[in-house]
Amino acid sequence: GTENFAGLRPHLSFEGLLYRVVPYRANEQVDTETAWRNLTQVYRFRGIDDPKVYKDGNTQMLLGNYAVAFWNTGMTMRRRAEELKDRDPKEAERLKNAAIQLFERAVKIVPDRPEGQSLMAISYMELGRYHEAIATFRRLIDLDRRSPYPIIQLAMAFDRAGQPDSAEYYLQKAVQHSPNSGEVYGALYNYYLHSKKDTAKSVSILEGWMAKNPQDQSAKQILNELKRKR
Repeated sequence: GTENFAGLRPHLSFEGLLYRVVPYRANEQVDTETAWRNLTQVYRFRGIDDPKVYKDGNTQMLLGNYAVAFWNTGMTMRRRAEELKDRDPKEAERLKNAAIQLFERAVKIVPDRPEGQSLMAISYMELGRYHEAIATFRRLIDLDRRSPYPIIQLAMAFDRAGQPDSAEYYLQKAVQHSPNSGEVYGALYNYYLHSKKDTAKSVSILEGWMAKNPQDQSAKQILNELKRKR
């Protein structure tokens, strides 16, 4: 932690598994290039994801900290890529690919963390690596069976991959999974309206939602606007 660095916190730069005191104001931000190099080239992590190597409870906790370092560095790279996507798309793509390498390693270290699988799958999808995104979202569904969101994300991956029948199938599965979820109905509505260009079906979905939730004024307004445009 950084609680013992009174007066130095503005000059701390995170470099993967440690902070370095630097002469400029770094404000505890991730030095992405140094952190990426340390995590992928300098630190060896031998045996860290080898199931044959025994790891007790304390070691498991330490491994979780290692995975967080990979995730944090990768997420910082993704944010930087988003900032550069219009100004320097080639660099943005490089950063996204570098982030995926970090997410992949984090998932190998702690494969049972849904948030890590989700980050990796979303990154695959952004780069058009739909086969890998679909496979990862399938694993995420098994890890997080209580949530409908991995099912929705899987449907969106199929949609982007040009497989609309599979996208529709999984969105319907999401509705079966969570029939009272506004987010699920919203995803299904948006799919028919924007991907399928099927206004009539979108209206039908909203009418189904309103039948169960007549007090939803926002959905009512959207439904009325859609009907006026038909």
